[in-house]
Amino acid sequence: MRAGTVYSLITDKPKLAGTILLALIGISLLLIFLFTSRVPQWGNYHQFADTRTLWGIPNFWNVISNIPFLTVSILGFMSLRRQWNNHNLNKKEAVVFFILFFAVLLIGFGSSYYHLSPDNDRLVWDRIPITIVFMSLLSLTIMDRINFNLGFGLLIPLIALGIFSVLYWSWTESSAQGDLRLYGLVQFYSMILIVFILFFFPKSYPPVKAYIGMFVFYGLAKLSEHFDFMIYNWGEWLSGHTLKHLFAAVSAYFLVVILNSKKISSE
Repeated sequence: MRAGTVYSLITDKPKLAGTILLALIGISLLLIFLFTSRVPQWGNYHQFADTRTLWGIPNFWNVISNIPFLTVSILGFMSLRRQWNNHNLNKKEAVVFFILFFAVLLIGFGSSYYHLSPDNDRLVWDRIPITIVFMSLLSLTIMDRINFNLGFGLLIPLIALGIFSVLYWSWTESSAQGDLRLYGLVQFYSMILIVFILFFFPKSYPPVKAYIGMFVFYGLAKLSEHFDFMIYNWGEWLSGHTLKHLFAAVSAYFLVVILNSKKISSE
């Protein structure tokens, strides 16, 4: 099928294109499950470098470092209200941005709850909001770069897939067959799809620079997480995981940048 035919299908028949896209995602996920081994969560996942208790709060810095997520969500809601009042958003766009900033808010609460007493049960509430952000961002990117109605129509199915990926991992963990494959795909497969969309469907909005900033700081967050103990051992003032939260919050702030960069009302 030629590129022009594909673009015509997406433009003229968004519902059919959405069905095909979901089918392709489903088939690719099935193939991955058939031809790859399960990925269990490593046994020391809940062991963090900085476990200091301050002011009666266990794991103080890993808990308190989630405050920037709450700040980003507040800034996001303020920007959302301003953009709505300035008629730079329509209802569907406002819904997606509301879900994004609400999910960032939930990340702050969910991660704090988890780090107070880290275990698999609490980790569910940390991971679910993360998947909502990734899936909502993918939906928004499809809306503004490919087809508005197609992207919005995929919002709920994508969020459901993200939540299911966490519940699937939790269920496999409870049966001693832990499998992170689907959860990992929700994060990294969605990022690959977003990069693909930005490259092959060039438009001025959403701005590519905002995505680059978002992905760079998310990468720094993952690196900090990986080197948690090494970073903490440098001076025992901040751990890699604490820095992860700070970098991830900066990454989330680029959602506010994307929203504020929208100046033209779309219907």
